[in-house]
Amino acid sequence: MTLARSHQVHYTTTSGGRIDGSVPSDTFVTEGTPITLTATDTSVVRTFQGWAGDTVTKHLSITLPMTRPYAVRAVFLEPFSTAQVVAQLLDGSSTLTPRSSPIWTSWGTTAAHFDLGDFLAWVQATGAPLTPSNGGL
Repeated sequence: MTLARSHQVHYTTTSGGRIDGSVPSDTFVTEGTPITLTATDTSVVRTFQGWAGDTVTKHLSITLPMTRPYAVRAVFLEPFSTAQVVAQLLDGSSTLTPRSSPIWTSWGTTAAHFDLGDFLAWVQATGAPLTPSNGGL
């Protein structure tokens, strides 16, 4: 009798998109069997920003080698300008509101307000430029 090791793949998405996977989420897969996941926008307001969790990339499709368990999340966000986010961080004066808090949570933050950790998570999730343009933010 031969025993095969298997690992679980778990995937979720923020609102605004869906994931098409070669297996359903929470499936146990034989070790070494690659799994492909593809993120697709389903909202006119939110766009795909990247994958978070055990694999971080901006590619729409990822292939997980399943050499270990994986948990990933496809992140779909409303586009924000760097100026909006910096204004919110500095003095709360931007158009971003507390209703945007699910967006901060989708970046992996848990604070009840927008703080430096949220800003850094936003930069990582969106690849936003950290240099001023046109002489300032």
